[in-house]
Amino acid sequence: MHADEFLNEDKIHIMVDIETTGVEAGSGIWQIGAVVMDECLHTQPHTFLMTVNPVLVLAADSKYTSSVDTLLWQLQKNSDNWAFALEQSPVEGSSWGFTPTKSMLVNLCDWLMGFNYAEIELYSRGSFDFQLLRAAFAIEGLTCPWKYYQENDQRTLSKWTSYNRETASPSHNALDDAIQQAKVIMHLLETLKQYKANAV
Repeated sequence: MHADEFLNEDKIHIMVDIETTGVEAGSGIWQIGAVVMDECLHTQPHTFLMTVNPVLVLAADSKYTSSVDTLLWQLQKNSDNWAFALEQSPVEGSSWGFTPTKSMLVNLCDWLMGFNYAEIELYSRGSFDFQLLRAAFAIEGLTCPWKYYQENDQRTLSKWTSYNRETASPSHNALDDAIQQAKVIMHLLETLKQYKANAV
């Protein structure tokens, strides 16, 4: 039995991670990463990644905010990914009035549409990502495609396992983080599998 067999097989389990310009709802989002948690996670994972220029995010709509502390953290701790983002040109759709964030959200929705929305279970490292994503959907006049009860907290689950995320992934690329966070859950499920086998 594989660890992923502990996941509800009737659902599609997806880990989501974002990079932002602040920590409050309404902060700019400049990168979204997501990965499906299944048997392909360690080989050829089914992924989503989109990056836009954070300067364009903040310039596109004054409703988005930023935090000096967050921007300094990005420059000091996430410099390679931040530099890559600053090189991004205006995204496709900008000529239609799409802001960079709206383009990312629409592309995320298109990717999720490849699954049945009703069968999706989404995970993030705490509630932070979902709060900012929901705020961005509202700011852009878009409907969030999932319901609140489809949101799950990986941080709570990670407290049940000895898997050390910080040493496993120093990267702060949103997709790399999503994959590492998914592995935390898979590690936990493997632990539960072993516990179940020992209890028999």
